[in-house]
Amino acid sequence: MQKWLLLLLIVVPALEVGMFIFAGQTFGYLPTVLLIILSGIIGAWLLKREGTKLLFEARRKIDRGIPPTEEMIDGVCVIVGGIMLVFPGFISDIIGLFFLIPGLRSGPRRIVQLIITFIASKKGFIIFRR
Repeated sequence: MQKWLLLLLIVVPALEVGMFIFAGQTFGYLPTVLLIILSGIIGAWLLKREGTKLLFEARRKIDRGIPPTEEMIDGVCVIVGGIMLVFPGFISDIIGLFFLIPGLRSGPRRIVQLIITFIASKKGFIIFRR
């Protein structure tokens, strides 16, 4: 696990820098910088919109006595997608859109479910109650 994390921390920023250089050479400096800023603004807006929508859906289910399991997993996807869009980088923006946009979220949702299942089976969960 640590080797993969180290590899990601080296490879992903290198790819992002390569994309910045490519975009700068292709479109010019100013359009590239504006596109990076615009993607951060769009990411924050989408995070707020989708997060608010999920909160209302979860509250509706809770009011009816139904556990909001799908909304919780979607909430994790929205948070991850928002973070990815706020960070500068074109690759992270594309990944973030897959996590944020409801029609594209089914793939990332399955990944999040698999990660949660893996963590629960290996380490278990401890629930603290007041």
